[in-house]
Parts: sequence; structure tokens; C-alpha cells
Amino acid sequence: MSKVLEQFFEITKIPRQSYNEEKIRDYIYEFGKKHNLETYKDNYKNVLIRKKASKGYESYAPIALQAHIDMVCEKALGVDINFKEDGIKYFVDGDIVSTHGRTSLGADDGLGVSTILTILEDHSLKHPEIEAIFTSCEEEDFSGAKNFNQDLLKARHLINLDHCIEDEILLSSAGGITITSTKKLNRIESNELKGFEITISGLIGGHSGEDINKGRGNSNIILFRFLKYLNIPFYINNIIGGSFRLSIPRESSIVIGVKNEDSLLEKKDEFLRLVKREFPSLKNLNINIERKSVDYYYDNEFNQEILDFILLLPADAVILSNSFQSMVDASNNVGEIYIDGDTLFVICDIRANYDSQRSFLRDKIIRLSEICEFDYKVWGSYYSWPYKSESMIRELTLDIYKENYDNPKVKPIHAGLECGYFAAKIKDLDIISIGPNSWDFHSPDEAFSIKSLNKFYKILLEVLEKCKFKK
Repeated sequence: MSKVLEQFFEITKIPRQSYNEEKIRDYIYEFGKKHNLETYKDNYKNVLIRKKASKGYESYAPIALQAHIDMVCEKALGVDINFKEDGIKYFVDGDIVSTHGRTSLGADDGLGVSTILTILEDHSLKHPEIEAIFTSCEEEDFSGAKNFNQDLLKARHLINLDHCIEDEILLSSAGGITITSTKKLNRIESNELKGFEITISGLIGGHSGEDINKGRGNSNIILFRFLKYLNIPFYINNIIGGSFRLSIPRESSIVIGVKNEDSLLEKKDEFLRLVKREFPSLKNLNINIERKSVDYYYDNEFNQEILDFILLLPADAVILSNSFQSMVDASNNVGEIYIDGDTLFVICDIRANYDSQRSFLRDKIIRLSEICEFDYKVWGSYYSWPYKSESMIRELTLDIYKENYDNPKVKPIHAGLECGYFAAKIKDLDIISIGPNSWDFHSPDEAFSIKSLNKFYKILLEVLEKCKFKK
């Protein structure tokens, strides 16, 4: 077993949900101290570890390696886990490491963290001085990278280890912003209605940036399309759609009351056939309807406004790239819809490669909120990482990749990376992002390839060995 894999398995034991990174922060901090490395931590749960240059590399410019310590915590229905206290149960099936569909795995970005820790403890390697940056809360609000003290860094070349395709080198990433729209609801009682719970399930889900153009569907949108398709009066009791704004929703359910269930049951199979034609690869897509005992509903006057709002939202891939074929420039993930305390919440996460596109989608959703009489809050803004035409670290890495892959790709990514914050803080910073093959981030199907991890690690070591840049 490789040292990187051993290190990854070690950190799977440590809870590291966003905003709950104290234990993994302390583990990394003590790791640095244990190996007699210059180690710092701050009030934002970031850690910086500095490793001296190996013999003969003292005169070369330092290199920064960066990864985030938190993970998205998603679980399948029926799985009992407390992400604040429990580690992740993993399985090794030949080349593949996964959770067998139980929970997210934490390869994002546990593989990056494990790779850096393995490099830090191996004193046989050849490399310039290394500044290892471990940041917190990347999956929520980027507050770790946002508050990291850039004055601590000497490096002007940074390798981010948060990518998931081994033969790709990333050269830029999207920025983003979140909008929470809310509407206060009024309760009513009705003995004339029959309660039913409608559940959309069987979707694949995935990362709301990297997977948004893969035609996986959104259970929230499908659910409200079904309500529109019914074309009958109904009253809402409760909604639970999606579980995390940065994950494409896999499951959504709503409890409604109707006077006549005949149309409800008749149209279920009709609508399911329609949607399965649209998403032929989603073999497990299903609509389930069950009787439900309900004590109250919300006033029917809100239903049309809610339906209009959800179905008029820009959703999934919205603007395609004019520069990179099949790439998304701007998207909106309708990630969460739920009722809490008699208030309906709709959370949308926008990603865009250009600030102007991000503003365009933001203003659309704000205006739609106003028209449908929703209150709204705009939050969670983060920087894009802009493309630079010249990059010494990119050219060196590409040369090495060409020796190892038939057709390595240099491309942007439609996802947010902390590179945006480091690029904004240090104007002359030279950045790339790379990583081994892993997939289905932000979902219980998350997994990675051991062979790819081992190959990637060897290539990264070669990059470090050849990083002989002038100070």
C-alpha cells in the first residue's frame, strides 16, 4: 500500500465537515510539529507547514502546495452517521476506493491533503522549499482561503491539489454566489383534503459545478414540474428537496393535500414515462406517492407564486463557453428547497467564469424573487481564478504530463477553487490545479482510483524535482 493511500485512510477516521474542522486541523498541526517542520495555525483553522529545500535546491524559488481540509457530508437514505463525530467507512474493491454508496468519501479534498502530508514526511525527495497550505471551509464559504495571511508566503508558484482528472491541468476556475429566497407561509386547517407524500428519487446527483452539464437532472425541478403537470388544486404541508446547495439534488419530497386523488395517481405513470424519455440513463428514476396523515396545510394562495418561482428559475447549465467546447460558462443549481418555521426556503448556487455573468444570473433571480414576492439574501460570494497567458509552473507541468499521457489537456473548470482567493491576494502568483482520477464528488457515489493516485503522486514528485525556478 502506498504512503499516500495509508495517509488518506488515516484521515478518514477524523470528522471534517465544513465548520467542524478542529480535529483535522489539530491532526495536521501536530503532524508538522512531530516531523520538526516549521508549523503555524491561525484563528480560521488554517495550517501552514514549511519544509526546507532538499540538498542542492536551496537557491531555487519555493513552491506552495495547497489543499482544503473540509469535506461535503452527504449520505444515502437510511444511513445512520453523525458527521460531526464519526469517521468515514470506506471499502477497497480492487483499484477503487468508495463507501459503497453510503456516504460521501472525502476524496475531495482528502486526496490533496494526504498527498501533501506524504511529501512533507519524506526526506528522501528532491525539491525546493515547500510551503504547504491547508485551508478550512472551502466547501461552504471559502473563509479559510479568504482569511489566510498571504504575508506568510514566500512562494510565487502554487500547485492546488483539488482537481479530479489525472491527465488535466487546470488554468482557471469559476467564481460564485449564493441566493437564499424565502416566503412566509400561513397555516390553515382542512378536513376535506387527503394527504399524500410525493417523492422523486433515483437520480445520480453530483458536484453542482463539475457535473452540472452531464444531464443528471435535478430532483427539485422534476418535483415541481410534476406538480405543474397535475394541473389540479393542491395545498402544501411540507417540502424537503436536496440537502446541500453545492450538490445536484438526488431526492425531493413534498406533502400535499388534494380533494380528489384520482388525477394524482393517474398522471404519475404518465409523467414518469415522459421524464424517463428525457433522461434515459437514469434507470432508477422513480416517483413514489403514499397516503399521509396531515394536521394542517398552507394557504393555497401561495401555490401559484411558489410554482412560478421554482419553474422560472434559471437552472442547470445556463451559458455555454464560447472558447472551450462543451464547457459551461455560467450555471445555477437549485440546490435546496425546504420549509422551516412556516417559511419556505429556496437556495440557489450560481457559478460563472466571468463576474459579469455571475451578476447577470444574480440579478435575474433577485428580480424573480421580487416579482413572486419572496424575500432574498445574497451571500457566499467568491472569486474566480482568471486565466493567465504565461505560466512557468503550467508549462513545466505540461511538459511532464506529455511524457506520461497521450493527450494531456489544459483547461478551465466550472467549479470554484481557492485559487481565486490566492490569485486575488498575490497578483503575480503563478497557479495550476491538478489531481488524480476521482468522481461523483458531493454524493454517496464518490470514489477514486488507487492506480491513478499512485501515478499522479509520482508525476507530482517529478514536477517538484524539476521546479528549478529562480528566486
